[in-house]
Amino acid sequence: MRFPSLASARRHPQASYAVAAPTTIGGRYGSFLASAAQAVVGDAREMHPIVRDEIYRIGYEAIRNACTHSGTSRLEIELRYARDLTLRVDDNGTGIDPVIADRGKDGHFGLQGMRERAARIGGKLTLGSSSNSGTEIKLIVPGGIIFRKTMPVRQSLFTRIRTLFR
Repeated sequence: MRFPSLASARRHPQASYAVAAPTTIGGRYGSFLASAAQAVVGDAREMHPIVRDEIYRIGYEAIRNACTHSGTSRLEIELRYARDLTLRVDDNGTGIDPVIADRGKDGHFGLQGMRERAARIGGKLTLGSSSNSGTEIKLIVPGGIIFRKTMPVRQSLFTRIRTLFR
């Protein structure tokens, strides 16, 4: 699913926000992104809106960090719908200094904010980085937390009636 702008992606109920990333980035920070690959694997499922928005913010920050700090020429973004939801942002930039990856950078709250958001929604955020291969940020959110449970209307009504007689 591709959207011409982030705003149009946010209006779509099944939007995969991470795939709304631009294919070229440059300007203020002097970064240039030669290519961006975007993939959605699996069938899109309805997500809890608060958890979905937190995932969007984590993905946005991961993409922004890659474009701003890494000097990357290639960015890969994958959103995988399976039993759990997985968001992966991978670049071929200079990597992150292990001290900064562990503790963050004074006056910067991006990595720490991503960790806090992931913990708040019950997700697991991992960061792998190397000066030779760049950085990969992966977020896994358990399906029981993010995916809305859908119940057929009859079953839902029957369940409601049954609870009245307990």
